[in-house]
Amino acid sequence: VHLNMLLSFYLAFISCISLASAAPSCGLVPPKPVSHSSAQVVNSTDDVVAAMWWPGWRNAEQPPNKISWSKYNVATYAFALPTENGSLSMPDDPDNVILPQFVSLAQENNVKALVSIGGYTGSRFFSALVNPDNRTNFVNTCYEFMTNNSLDGLDFDWEYPGGGGMSCNLASGNDSNNLFAFIHELRAKMGSDKMITLSVRATPFTDTDGDLSGLAADVDHIAIMDYDIWGSWSPTTGPNAPLDDSCAATKAGSATSSVREWSATNFPVDKIVLGVPAYGHGFNVSSTNALTANNSISVYASFTGIPFGPNDNATATPQPDICGDVSSAPTGFYYFEQMISSGFLDQSGSPLQNISYQIDPCSQTPFVYDSSSSIMISFDDAKSFAAKGQFINDKGLKGFAMWDSSGDFNDILLDSISGAMGIEQICS
Repeated sequence: VHLNMLLSFYLAFISCISLASAAPSCGLVPPKPVSHSSAQVVNSTDDVVAAMWWPGWRNAEQPPNKISWSKYNVATYAFALPTENGSLSMPDDPDNVILPQFVSLAQENNVKALVSIGGYTGSRFFSALVNPDNRTNFVNTCYEFMTNNSLDGLDFDWEYPGGGGMSCNLASGNDSNNLFAFIHELRAKMGSDKMITLSVRATPFTDTDGDLSGLAADVDHIAIMDYDIWGSWSPTTGPNAPLDDSCAATKAGSATSSVREWSATNFPVDKIVLGVPAYGHGFNVSSTNALTANNSISVYASFTGIPFGPNDNATATPQPDICGDVSSAPTGFYYFEQMISSGFLDQSGSPLQNISYQIDPCSQTPFVYDSSSSIMISFDDAKSFAAKGQFINDKGLKGFAMWDSSGDFNDILLDSISGAMGIEQICS
């Protein structure tokens, strides 16, 4: 009897210790209610999106257990690729190990776990798969993929309906309308408790009647990919992710113009999420072209080439892509964290002493220039993320989505945009 009593006391004691030492449960509190003439009032946790994409190929740099889960409420794994026969492949997780970890950790932290289908190199077959002949089969494939992986929803990143993207992408003049019909059928299959999101380009679909209110009814939100506006393909240097371009000599697009154009299609602003980049684009620019007479940075400068970024292999033999196209050009791609490790920024995200730094007053994004290497980079930092967070609130948007979480450093960017929006974290 005494032994049983002691055992019961011991188990009860251990149980209390376990409860006391358990990790707190954390969640996000949205911004205080703000009235907007063109938007609903933000007043509940469901009314704000703090999202990110997480690419499977960056697992080594940011394994799922290193993600700041408590600071997000939507997390999207990138990518599942549609194949020619209508199935979905996971080239970055062939053994189905990474995705289950990602989903489990997200849901343990009250974060919605999604998978993005498509991407730039995964959009070849969308046009065929959403046409009337194949649509229902692809709906069933996507639904089964979602349920088999215990997902909270799906994101679709078709780059791009109607053409563009990779050279071998299939395209049709009916792409956008076929996509809308596919989403409508998928929504009927999934019900209302699962999420459907779209990652979209800065300008609205061009092959439609201009009214996207029907699409808006079927999706939880769209994420406007307001980045890669200027890059190696451009005639000069320029802002990667401009907040505004109304004051620019060349108006190539911006968050401001994108939101205006999408809302003009009757797509409600409170279902628009702003995509924000944790990376920048580099250019080789001579000091003569990079700096003005007063040593400020020339935002739109002639460049002589693109530098090898930290992810580029300067000695590798160029290989053909999935379309058979071969490009030997370096990317000049720098994650924010790589700008720190490469000697442009210090660990607070501020420019080092030998680096020229300037915020372009029009795009409200920063540029750095290293005269010793002749490299200029257009990127985003804490200041520009704060400006975008304020813009999201001012316009009544749904929230933000960062491409991608692995590119940040010590949550400098994430904390800046969340802080500017007034999103708070509470733990109990």
